[in-house]
Amino acid sequence: MASVASVCLSALVAVAMWTGVGWAIGRRLGLPAVLVLPVAPTLGWAVQTVASLTAASVFGLDGWTVLLPVVALLLLAALPSRRIPARQKVLGAWTYLAVAVLAAVPAAAILPKVTAEGVFLAAPIFDHAMIALVDEIVRDGVPPGNPVFGQGGTAGAVAYPYLWHFGAAQLALLTGASGWEADAAATWFTAFASLLLICGLARHLYGAWWTSLFVLILSVGGSLRPVIGLLIGAPQMAAWLEPPTGFASWAFQASWSPHNVQSAACVLIAVLLMVRLAVRPALGPSLGLAFVLAAGAESSLWIGGVGAVLSGTIVAALLIARMDGRRLGFVLACGGAALCAAALASPFLSDFVHRAGVARDAFPIGLHLFPVLGPGVPDTVRRVLDPPAYWLIQLVLEFPAIALPGGYFLIRMLRRARGERALLLTALAGLAGASLFGGWVLASTAGQNNDLGWRIVLPGIFVLTACSAAGVARALTRGGPAPVAVVLVLAMFALPAGTQLAASNLTGRANPQAFAFTQAPEVWAAVRAHTPVDARVASNPRAFAEMTPWPINISWALMADRRSCFAGIEMARALAPLSPVRRTELSAQFDRVFSGEGGPADISELRFLYGCRVVVVTPADGAWTRDPFRASLLYRLVDERADAWRIYQAR
Repeated sequence: MASVASVCLSALVAVAMWTGVGWAIGRRLGLPAVLVLPVAPTLGWAVQTVASLTAASVFGLDGWTVLLPVVALLLLAALPSRRIPARQKVLGAWTYLAVAVLAAVPAAAILPKVTAEGVFLAAPIFDHAMIALVDEIVRDGVPPGNPVFGQGGTAGAVAYPYLWHFGAAQLALLTGASGWEADAAATWFTAFASLLLICGLARHLYGAWWTSLFVLILSVGGSLRPVIGLLIGAPQMAAWLEPPTGFASWAFQASWSPHNVQSAACVLIAVLLMVRLAVRPALGPSLGLAFVLAAGAESSLWIGGVGAVLSGTIVAALLIARMDGRRLGFVLACGGAALCAAALASPFLSDFVHRAGVARDAFPIGLHLFPVLGPGVPDTVRRVLDPPAYWLIQLVLEFPAIALPGGYFLIRMLRRARGERALLLTALAGLAGASLFGGWVLASTAGQNNDLGWRIVLPGIFVLTACSAAGVARALTRGGPAPVAVVLVLAMFALPAGTQLAASNLTGRANPQAFAFTQAPEVWAAVRAHTPVDARVASNPRAFAEMTPWPINISWALMADRRSCFAGIEMARALAPLSPVRRTELSAQFDRVFSGEGGPADISELRFLYGCRVVVVTPADGAWTRDPFRASLLYRLVDERADAWRIYQAR
């Protein structure tokens, strides 16, 4: 099981390494002093991970390829520069402490909850089954093999943006943490870095110390659904509105999908650097822009790829229209950064897009308006009202104290702004508008969920959170109690959802397999003892299906530290370049084998077609009493414990 002490050690290493690099670089980029330290964790992560990934792709991944880029970047940043800003007001120490504490809420979702009844897991662990990819990178370096499936037992390849997981793997290499522990530490770091960035932006927009306090208040909230359900009843709400999705608050997104949150933070920093280039084009900010763009794209195709292109184009056009001069220099600096970012990310992105297309039998992006109104609304009415309902209902429903208040305060600030501040607010307005527009009209066709629509709004929500907090802080000191009251009341109504999320992350989900799960670490330790690091293991993909909200091979993902022959349909959907039909066929075949209904032909295909060199059967499998491997000439029993496991090796 994951150790809290190991997670804390890895988190401390993450803060020291990435914040140190980011601070050394950020103070040379001409950013306002109040932003240098809040930007530092994400900026340092972006530059170091991209540099280290490039080095590891050439020289292999080890401690040296992790630390040498850190040393080189620190030495480069130590060179004399006139861009280091004078001291200005910065965030107070209490802000950093409060942000660190709040960041523990998403991280808690990843940790096991060990009780007398067994082990409970929180719902977001479902999306963190990609921990198997972290272990794969630690074992085999980059580009990673496919831990989920490899034809004939080969290493295979991954159709997934894995830079965030590469960052977690670096922590595992440096501290000796498991992939599970490194993932939890990286989740905490991402939550810390992104929330700190929002606090810094809000403080830059309005300088009062309590501005950051309002960011924290707004960030702990969630949807209005619990309150509405209490008022009108859950059945009525289900009839009027579509069910809740991943289109949700910072706390929810940081818990479920931290790599998208990290990508959104990179996009926001990219816009801040574009503003810096609009004021005075220079090489340093242009290089910084290239690295954060590359990091954003390699962490999330939806936000750092599609979202960055959409919002970057709009922001650049708005800045050019508002600039008094130096337009050519700005275009050259931004264009050069974009080309450099494309060069850094192109090997990864081209491979990802190709394999994703194979896996989905279609281009992974389409045009589709975000559905808001539920089945109780007549189809003819829904077709007319759904488009405006996104802006008038969905955004208010999921971001009650952020979307409309943030937009209102952003417009007010923009009307009063002059000079460089006008450029900043123009860029922020363009980013917010582009992000929300993308969520409205774009949809991903990959998989069953609209991950593109759910995630692309994140940079805009970051901006509107900062603007709402800055607007409330300003109204509090300038005699405007009405806006303050409205936002705080909305934040209060959003608090139940945030409280529910925090409680769920901290306590986990009760389930009947909790006690049996306590035995899983011992099972997988025995499997590893008989499995070479490059071999593939066959296990029941539906093992511990009730531990997560939807069935997924969670014990393998968290604890196996070995490749699987076929890790299940959900894992294959995310990682394996398989068509939907082929995924379904494989799922049915492995279900058949581990239910005890597989025949000699199935066992032969496991051995030769899928390269399953090791097989583990447990009492929870139907194959325990109708074991097709015991009678097979292709496998031999190498380890057995009564009522615990049987482990077979290929002959």
